[in-house]
Amino acid sequence: MVNNLKEEVNVSQQEQIDNCLVFENLDFYFSENKPISNQSLEGLINKNNNLIQLVKIVYDNLIDMAPRNVVVLIADKKGILLEILKHGDGVNFLKFKKGMPLTLKKDNPVAIALKERKNVICKGIIWEGGQIHLNWINITLLINPMDPHGLVSVILPTSTYSSTLVNLLNLLSNFISLSILKNEDIAQTQLYYQQMFSSLAHEVKNILTTIRGFIQLLSKDEENPVKISYTNFIIKELDRAHETLKNSIFYTTSKEQRVNLCKVDDIILEILSNLNDLINRYNIKLNLQISTELPSITGDKTQFRQVFLNIIQNAIEAMNTSGTLTIKCYFHNHQIYTIIEDTGIGIPAKIKNKIFQPFFSTKYGGTGLGLSVVKQIVEQYKGQIFVKSHKNKGTSFTIILPVQ
Repeated sequence: MVNNLKEEVNVSQQEQIDNCLVFENLDFYFSENKPISNQSLEGLINKNNNLIQLVKIVYDNLIDMAPRNVVVLIADKKGILLEILKHGDGVNFLKFKKGMPLTLKKDNPVAIALKERKNVICKGIIWEGGQIHLNWINITLLINPMDPHGLVSVILPTSTYSSTLVNLLNLLSNFISLSILKNEDIAQTQLYYQQMFSSLAHEVKNILTTIRGFIQLLSKDEENPVKISYTNFIIKELDRAHETLKNSIFYTTSKEQRVNLCKVDDIILEILSNLNDLINRYNIKLNLQISTELPSITGDKTQFRQVFLNIIQNAIEAMNTSGTLTIKCYFHNHQIYTIIEDTGIGIPAKIKNKIFQPFFSTKYGGTGLGLSVVKQIVEQYKGQIFVKSHKNKGTSFTIILPVQ
C-alpha cells in the first residue's frame, strides 16, 4: 500500500551521509511539465556546454558499464533539463524531455537538493504522469553546492544502489566541479584524468605483483588439493587483474614506440602457434590464406602482436566448441590487409557500434579495453579497422595497415 502523498519533507528526520540527505520511502515526483522554448533551450545548452561535455565524458562510460536500467539527467543550476543519458529499456516510463523544468514539485529530489544545497538520495516511489513506480532510487548531485554550476540526477533500480556507488558519484561530481572552476578545457580535463588514473594503475599493478609472488611462495610446498585449487584460482584472478591494468595503462598514457621492421605474417603465425592448445581444445579448423610476399611494416612489434592476438583470441572464444577460423593476409595499393573471420555467434546489431568504446564489454569479467586498445593502436599507425557481423553466422574484422 502506497503512503499518502506528503505535503512537505521533514528534513530534520533525515540522515546525513557523506554530505548527502537520505530520504527513505519517499514519494517523489516527475510531473509532465511543459518544456521551455527551443530558442531558450539552445541558449542554455550553449551557456552550459562545458558542464554537459564534462558530465558526458565521465558518465557515458559508467552508464555502459551499468547492468541495466539507468538514466542520468543533466540540468542547469535552476533545474532545467539539458541532456538525457539512458541505458536500458526499463527507464522508458520516465517521460523526460529536454528543456523540462525538473523543480516544480516540492517533493522532487532536484527541488530538495537546490533548496537545501545538499546532495540528495531518495529511496522509494516515483510518481510520474500519474503512475506509480516502486523501488527506484534518485541520486541528485549538485556540481559545487556552494554556487551550483548545474546538477546531475542519476535514477536507478534499488538493487543496483550502494554507498560505494554514491561515494564514487560524489567524487566524480567534485572532479567536474574543480574542472569548471579552473576553467580547464575538455582536452586538459581528459589529460588530467588520464594521468591520475595511470599513476593509480601503476601503483596497484605493483601491489598485485607482490601479492602474487607471496602466494606462490606459500603454495610451493602445499599438498592439500583443495588449497592448491584455491591458490591457482587466486593467481589466475591476479593475472586477469594485472592484464586489465596493463591495458588500462596503455590506454591512458602516451605511447613510446620501439620502432623496427615487422612482418605481419610472422606475427600471426607466431600467435597461432602459441594458441595451438586453445585451438585444439575448441576443435577449431584453420583456413590460412596468407601471402608469402608481404613487405615489412615499420612499428612496434609488441603493439602489432597485441592487435592480432586480441582479435584472434576473441574469434576462437566466439566459436566455443567448433568452427572455422579464416585468416587472409595480402598486400594491395601500398597497404597490408588482414581479414580475420570466425563462424561464431556474431555480434548483436544493437551493440556493434559500441565494441570499440573503452570499458564496454559483454564478457563476464571483461574490462572492455581490449578492442578499444586495438583500435587505438591501428589508428596510431594511420591504419583502419572495420567489422562485419551476422547473428549465428560469424564475425569478420578487417585491419588495414599502410606500408611506409
